[in-house]
Amino acid sequence: MNPITFASSIPTFYMKGEIRQDDNLITLKVPNNILTFIPLGCKTDTIPVNQISSVGSDFYLDFKNLVIGVI
Repeated sequence: MNPITFASSIPTFYMKGEIRQDDNLITLKVPNNILTFIPLGCKTDTIPVNQISSVGSDFYLDFKNLVIGVI
């Protein structure tokens, strides 16, 4: 399978991550950064396909914390 590359976030569009499948393993390579813009190495995880059971994600935004962060 061809590797899939992605931008780690919108402000750091120049730092690319990668997902690759080799035989029975999935390899995730995600770049690390300091102060949001300075690249510093990467984190690599290798996960056997048979250990993936389900994936879930959610997004929670607390309006009070957002307002305090903007101020």
